[in-house]
Amino acid sequence: MDKALNYVFSKDRDFQEFLKTPQAKQVATTLRIRKAPSNGAAEEPARKLVAGVESTTSVRAVKA
Repeated sequence: MDKALNYVFSKDRDFQEFLKTPQAKQVATTLRIRKAPSNGAAEEPARKLVAGVESTTSVRAVKA
């Protein structure tokens, strides 16, 4: 995706001209880049419910 966007924006003459203006330097960055965990471990995926079934430990906690 990144390569495709770079290609498209590089071919857009109006956009390239805009980048040369002082207004282009004043645009605030809005892209947030996710950072990998600092300890090198992969994040655990979120646990999903399967067909609306909950684990027995969560059911016990609700009943208590």
